[in-house]
Amino acid sequence: MYDAMKLLEIFLPINLPPSLHHQGFKLWLSEFFGIWDSVYNDVRWRMRIIQLFTRLAWNNIGYIDWEPWLPQIFTRILRGFSLPIGTMQLSINKDTHYVPDISRWIVAMIGNGSSCLQYLRDLLMAIKSFYYPSNTGKFQKGLVEFVLYMAQYFVDRIHLEHKVCPDWHFVPHESYRLTEQDITNFVDCIKEYALLSIFNKDYTKEVAEACQYLAMFRPDSIVPPIVDKLLLSTDNLIEAHRFTSLLRCLIGMTRQLVRQTSSYSCGQTYILPLLMSILPGIDLNDFEKTSVTLDFFDAIFMLISCIDCSSAVHIRNDLNEIEKEVCLSTAKFEDFIAKFLDRIFQMINILSTDVSDAVINNEDQRDYDMLQVKLTSIMTSILQQCSNNIYQMIMKEITHFITGSIFLPKVRKLVAGLVRAMVKCHPIETLKCLLPQTCESIKKILDQTDITLLNDHNGDLELTWYLILFAELVQARGDTLLAYQQMIKSVFHQSIRILHKDSYEAISIAIKHLLRSLLNVYPIDDRLNRKNFDESFVDDLPIRTWGQNVDFNQIQVHYHIPNVDEIDFACDFVNTFIYSELTLLKENFSKISKDERQRSLRIIKRIAVGCFRIVPRIESKQVQDLTWGQKKMALSFLCLLLQKHVPIPSSCIETCLDFLIHDNIELRKDAIKAIAAFCRLQKPPQIYVEKSFKEILHSIDQSVSMVVNDLSQPGDRDDNLWITYNDYKCPKVQREWEQVCFLDKVFHGYYQWPKMIEYPMNKCESYIRDQMPKHVSIIFDRFLDKNFMTKFNKLIIYDEGTIDFNKTRFLMYKGLFRNFGLAFVDNFIEQSYILIREKIQEKYEGSHRAAAEIVAGMIRGSKYWTLEMLDELWQKLTPLLTEVSVNLNHETYFHWGSCIQYCLSDTDPRRMCRPIQFICTLINQQTSAYTFNEASRWYLVQCLRVFQWRIPSVWHLIHEKAKDLLDHPSKWIRERIAAILSISFGLNLTLFDGKSTRHPDANQFIDMIRERLHQAIEIYQKKPLINVSGSSVELDVEARQALNLIETVIDIHSNLFIRSHQPIKEGIICLFPYLCQIESIATNDDDFKKRLAFYRMHIGMAYLNPHLLETLIQQLEHVCTAAKWHARRAAIEFIQNMIFCNLFNVRCHAKRLHELVLKSLFDEQLEVRLIASKTLSGILGLCAIVLSSPYDISIYVPDALRALCKYSYDPHLIQKSIKECMSEFRRTHYDSWHEHRKKFTDEQLEMLADVLVSHSYYT
Repeated sequence: MYDAMKLLEIFLPINLPPSLHHQGFKLWLSEFFGIWDSVYNDVRWRMRIIQLFTRLAWNNIGYIDWEPWLPQIFTRILRGFSLPIGTMQLSINKDTHYVPDISRWIVAMIGNGSSCLQYLRDLLMAIKSFYYPSNTGKFQKGLVEFVLYMAQYFVDRIHLEHKVCPDWHFVPHESYRLTEQDITNFVDCIKEYALLSIFNKDYTKEVAEACQYLAMFRPDSIVPPIVDKLLLSTDNLIEAHRFTSLLRCLIGMTRQLVRQTSSYSCGQTYILPLLMSILPGIDLNDFEKTSVTLDFFDAIFMLISCIDCSSAVHIRNDLNEIEKEVCLSTAKFEDFIAKFLDRIFQMINILSTDVSDAVINNEDQRDYDMLQVKLTSIMTSILQQCSNNIYQMIMKEITHFITGSIFLPKVRKLVAGLVRAMVKCHPIETLKCLLPQTCESIKKILDQTDITLLNDHNGDLELTWYLILFAELVQARGDTLLAYQQMIKSVFHQSIRILHKDSYEAISIAIKHLLRSLLNVYPIDDRLNRKNFDESFVDDLPIRTWGQNVDFNQIQVHYHIPNVDEIDFACDFVNTFIYSELTLLKENFSKISKDERQRSLRIIKRIAVGCFRIVPRIESKQVQDLTWGQKKMALSFLCLLLQKHVPIPSSCIETCLDFLIHDNIELRKDAIKAIAAFCRLQKPPQIYVEKSFKEILHSIDQSVSMVVNDLSQPGDRDDNLWITYNDYKCPKVQREWEQVCFLDKVFHGYYQWPKMIEYPMNKCESYIRDQMPKHVSIIFDRFLDKNFMTKFNKLIIYDEGTIDFNKTRFLMYKGLFRNFGLAFVDNFIEQSYILIREKIQEKYEGSHRAAAEIVAGMIRGSKYWTLEMLDELWQKLTPLLTEVSVNLNHETYFHWGSCIQYCLSDTDPRRMCRPIQFICTLINQQTSAYTFNEASRWYLVQCLRVFQWRIPSVWHLIHEKAKDLLDHPSKWIRERIAAILSISFGLNLTLFDGKSTRHPDANQFIDMIRERLHQAIEIYQKKPLINVSGSSVELDVEARQALNLIETVIDIHSNLFIRSHQPIKEGIICLFPYLCQIESIATNDDDFKKRLAFYRMHIGMAYLNPHLLETLIQQLEHVCTAAKWHARRAAIEFIQNMIFCNLFNVRCHAKRLHELVLKSLFDEQLEVRLIASKTLSGILGLCAIVLSSPYDISIYVPDALRALCKYSYDPHLIQKSIKECMSEFRRTHYDSWHEHRKKFTDEQLEMLADVLVSHSYYT
């Protein structure tokens, strides 16, 4: 099904023009939706069909009426979030979906009068409580992504609908496009959940992106509430995480914040107040807070120019009030930047005071590196787009801070980041101010000390700092460095031989920066706005360009292109320094110290990498000798290169055969893949026959007029009975065998027959020994060698750490037997007997696994053998399999099950009549004394599921045998019987226009078992317990048998929901009252009670169509009036899960369910005493009102809490219920109590404080 849906998704035309829709989706959409709606327990192919629906909806917006299907669609979407439901916190794992697909689907259905947006509101309201930060779990990832992708695809749709030159496949009709009101309604629908998710600590990035998309549409709805909350959080010392979460979110909306638009221009008024308020976020005690604050500054200064526009108020007369306010506020830019630099200088000075911190750990170093990058980016943005006055102030402050200072290693990069920004934006002024004095300081230090400083491994702090500063300065534009050539070379001449590690690292970085500046092509001016920032404001007003879009075609980026002088400078530098280092290594390599070698190599590396742009490529010789790892790599590539039309060298085959018995396990694995591939390439030619379907029916004596059905009708039909294993009798002569039309794929005939069918003839030539080509005989001779096979089998026994059936070896054996027929059978049978009779415990399981792989390959390889060959094979194979089946145990049964599964999958059951007959004999054997062996044989029978619907008579036979073992004493056998019966019932599918009549009917079985189950419940309740040895307790034999039946029925019920594509049937729903009655049996067994509740919830959490919902509600009404209060309680607990998992389908039954819940609220046995029954019912109702608004305060909650407070000191049971309610209320409302308390009066808060722990808990 998955492969079919994958192909349909790829090839179905979904973007046809409206005139061709009758040849497109109108032919198949209803049919596909029927399949999706009726089969709901298989995740893989369902994800594919959702992708198909999504792409169809996206490419045909407005042309498809989704309205009739919206309840089913949104019910499936709700189920797909896998949210934990109820007190058991169960979640649905069968309906998981890919969030981007369902988001895109919903966005495509919005508009054009559709009620899709209302369904979306209802969906979000149903899951609102899961969005609160306190409600954590894996499910939140999907919920946050849902908000993100909804906003993202809404942006995509708006963009495509308003694109000037739309894509050829996306031209929605004008009347189908989204209106401004649709956009407003969508933002209003989504924004609450985006704002709720802001404080989710795990997915802040996704939430920020979602808010950014929403702000693109309606910034006036998104930006102000976030800014207001952020300004309030700046003074909140208790909840510091709110500040970082809100600031992260605001970073994505900076363009909407700083830009003037016709719909929103107030954002600019927040800029300077925000900058000033957030500045204290640069806090050494909280690195995360500092990092986010710098990110915000970086995002803001990329979009604005730091210019004092206050004079524009007096110059221009076209300014509105908001623009005047913004212009006046820009006078504070210089003050802010000065305070910002003071903060940075203060942080650097504080970090510099810790002189003892000579070594920085890796984590701190990464933090400082990150701060340096952010600080450099901020200063670069400011310096590129600021007035000259502000630039002069920044230059003066930074120069004053640097001059005469020495910085420790931990802060050097921060200071270097400030210099780097200045060098990039104003290289001429920066070099003129700093480079001469830096070079002079380096020269002065080196001249005042003797040569020992060069060899001192401890180094000099002052010298190291100046070298680092020098390395930053030579990053300036190449042409600006030419005036300082001699000064730069002089520094390198004096310092290049320093052995102190930090110092020579700084020198090597300086070499890297210098050569890159001189030789590379790089942008030197990438500003988006090139206007003169110091002109008057008569013609241009900078605040009107803040955050505005730029036409990329008009951007003129200036690049640095090396000129002749720069190249000559670089060549002279390389020639001067690289050869002296190479000579040093060549002549004195063994004499110089390790540190000096490292220094020299580092210098050579930097020079070499720097000048690679101007030197030719270096060529090297090919490596001849390979290690085993290289051999493995070569063998892996070889497997990928094999082709049918390219001959394989004999030496290649011989090498792979040798590797089969190599000591290295990795080489053996790749060799097995290679031999399997060789066998496939050497496969003898197959004869194919092509016939019409009518010809095939005539050949099997079927009446064409009675059988042929041209309509699409999935399931059992008269025209596909012939392809099933229905009392099939194998032909006796080869001629008849060759004429049978075998169709191996299980999908043939299930849905509809093609006009022409091509199938392989049951006649395949095998290689004859004397006539084999050389490349074939090499493999033949090697596997005919018993010594080779013995050694190979000994090695593969230990191949895997966790021993699993190896599919690759199975494919290799399959290819051998397919190509060479009976030639290897005796040899491999002999080896298999040796393997299955292994007595050494360490080899036992591995030996059986190896034998199972051989047998599977043998059976599957005999697929096209003649009747004579097959008879000979099974004459030898049957005793082997019989011996295996008699000795199955917990170590081997799984491998032999895999053997059956692999050898039978993708084969026609009629072709595999012999293995099917052998498997059927396993359940005809008398019960073994060793019950696990009998259970293992049933496990082998279970492997017949690979044939699916094509062996109905076999499933009936198995069903008849299995149903007599429902109360078997062995738990192993009962579990296996439950699995097999659920598999057989799972084949009984009812599709949208089909039927299934040949397989065991689950409804009939349940009708049969209900009477037995009722009797078993009564027997178990009546029979007394038997005391054994005065301590342990055992059941009466009859009661034990009754309990066995009950447990098996529950296991069948559970297995149906695991294995069946369509587990919910009327019979299963009719079984629900019995599952509730069993609750009274499980009162003393907590584990059984928990499993029982879990299995009941399977029904409620399943996808229920309207017909099944009606039946289930009738059963609920019946159970809620039952005499047993345990059953009534179980039913009312069940309702919550059922409603949530089928929210949109169950709406038409809302009134009946409401009455049912209210009636149950007054039930006298609902865990209460008779003395407080009426009062407790009222208390429970009030508790339900309070708990119905988790993480929020609805209009009814304050009064309900006040009423509960009055009864908080009533009798114990009432007091307990109120205490549990208050505890849950406190847990869910604590994080946002400062907001929630505003909805209470002072009197209500005082009463609440008396009931809770203390008033200070909230204040």
